[in-house]
Amino acid sequence: MTPQPKASFKSHIAARIVSSPGLGNQLRASRFGLDKLLGRAPCLELYYEAGDPHSHLAAQWLRQQQSRLLLPVKILLVGDAEAMLYPEAEKQRGFALHDAQMIAPAYGLSFSSNAVTPSPAARLAASRSLLACTSTASFLAREAELIPALFNGEIPVNETTVDEASARNALQSNSARRARLGHYLPGMWQLQGRWYWGVDRLNHLQSHLQQLKALTGAQPLLQVDPSQAVLPARQAGETLEFFFSFRSPYSYLAAVALQQALPDITQPVQIRPVLPMAMRGFKVPARKRMYIARDVKREADMLQIPFGQIADPLGDG
Repeated sequence: MTPQPKASFKSHIAARIVSSPGLGNQLRASRFGLDKLLGRAPCLELYYEAGDPHSHLAAQWLRQQQSRLLLPVKILLVGDAEAMLYPEAEKQRGFALHDAQMIAPAYGLSFSSNAVTPSPAARLAASRSLLACTSTASFLAREAELIPALFNGEIPVNETTVDEASARNALQSNSARRARLGHYLPGMWQLQGRWYWGVDRLNHLQSHLQQLKALTGAQPLLQVDPSQAVLPARQAGETLEFFFSFRSPYSYLAAVALQQALPDITQPVQIRPVLPMAMRGFKVPARKRMYIARDVKREADMLQIPFGQIADPLGDG
């Protein structure tokens, strides 16, 4: 039997850290216990970016399921991500758009197959219009009309908007709150300092809501039918390429999944290691590394994949 590598002391410490939900974030989210003292219920926050495909899918889901939520919901608009977090922002936007087109039908949601990446001017115009909404209900109603048009290449024109300076200030303020609570992405749900991405992590959000007795019904928050996903046609004999970073916790999960699936894969497989971000000169902020590690630990536990033995669970995303 091949001996298993032993985890380093650093790995044990890192694993303990990522196993915790993040006490600092929880305290900040509750205003250091003030909300509990005042008897205020926890608030589910959605950090929404106009023009972000996953934010749009999250808003669609909320329109369907909000009646099941027994706690207040607040939508906070945010602007473009910081450059150090998204060094190739336009590529990221393109990937997100194609991803939403593929997964939306599997989740019973919609996303235009002809969608285009909105321009910065269009995204700002949409934000100004959405910021003028005075309630979650009015936001969701306007979002349903506005954002599909935005993804069709239209620049929103609406007589009810906030001025540009006020809009930029609001986007910056909401982004700053997101950073204080430990995150950086749009399309994120925050509840008691814990983070859940888009529609992909609703199973974990459901567990949290059930612990709080803040959800009616036991059915899943999102029904998934993988057969409905819009996947590209596969050519006979086409090589499956796996781009892998040895410092990435997500690469680790993907590698385990690939290993498990290999007996059923009939096409050639090409492993393509890539240089980790840290070795390419990118500085990954602590809040990004910490969220990724905690997110992967949560997924690994659900899939019963060992995570604590990774040499550096706080590596690249």
